[in-house]
Amino acid sequence: MSKEVKVASLTILAGVILFVGVRFLKGIAIFSNINTYYVVYNDIDGLKTSNPVILNGLPVGRVSHIDILQDQNNKLLVTMEIKDNLIIKDKTVALLTDPDLLGDKAIALTIKGNSIAESGDTLVSKIDKGLTGVLEAKANPIIEALDSTLTSLNAMLKEYKGMGENVQKTVDNAAVITGKVAQIDVRDLQTSLKNLKVMSEEMAAVSKDLKPLSEKMNAIADSVQTIPMGEISNELQTSLVKLDNILKAIDEAEGSLGLLVKDEKLYNDLDQTVKDLDKLFVDLRENPKRYVHFSLFGKKDKSAKKEKDNDDAE
Repeated sequence: MSKEVKVASLTILAGVILFVGVRFLKGIAIFSNINTYYVVYNDIDGLKTSNPVILNGLPVGRVSHIDILQDQNNKLLVTMEIKDNLIIKDKTVALLTDPDLLGDKAIALTIKGNSIAESGDTLVSKIDKGLTGVLEAKANPIIEALDSTLTSLNAMLKEYKGMGENVQKTVDNAAVITGKVAQIDVRDLQTSLKNLKVMSEEMAAVSKDLKPLSEKMNAIADSVQTIPMGEISNELQTSLVKLDNILKAIDEAEGSLGLLVKDEKLYNDLDQTVKDLDKLFVDLRENPKRYVHFSLFGKKDKSAKKEKDNDDAE
């Protein structure tokens, strides 16, 4: 056997070994038959030939070709080679997904439908966000909230830009107050506390003395509550009615008091009588002998008789 034949034989053998090894590493049976299925995606997001086709996490085939369909807005036609012993239904979904965090793509099959799909049929396409998409969806709201928080914090810092000086002033004032508190004599504080204690005891004593007074006030309040205010009010109303009748009678010149108030002649006569009585009392005080005659021995006073005779003569 010539050297050329040996080299060609070894090259062919190495190629066969390489082909068998790759298929073995991809989890595809070497000597088993395969069926071909197609799926169309708008974007394959990094899918490559030889990426696995899996069912419930188990590799059942691989991606054999990826072609561009320029007559369909540059959609991508993916050709899959799947073991022929796997039954594929007509509504099976080919989900483009990320099975791990390394970024490798795979097509996950979800068997659906009633009829069996034949080799060469096109399956339903669907694109999954994958782990990266899920993390991105979870992270976006957090990033937006963080951005809003930072914006609010920035606005607050701008609004209170001069707050540092106020804080420093507050700290200085607190230091001054602390220094003054430190200067307070402990003995003075103890004396104040003793005085406060004495005052508290005195207030307690006063409270005890006020308790009987409070009880008496309560008794007085109870007595006031028992007063028949309704009867008193009725009697007062009756008295006011009588007083109103009396004043009305006086105003209408009924009775002596009414005549005295209304009859001017009666008032004038009464006034003249009072004046005459006043004159009589004055004369009686100044000339009592003119009205009173008496003698201890039953004799008449001659001077009085003489005076009387003079009066008669006149």
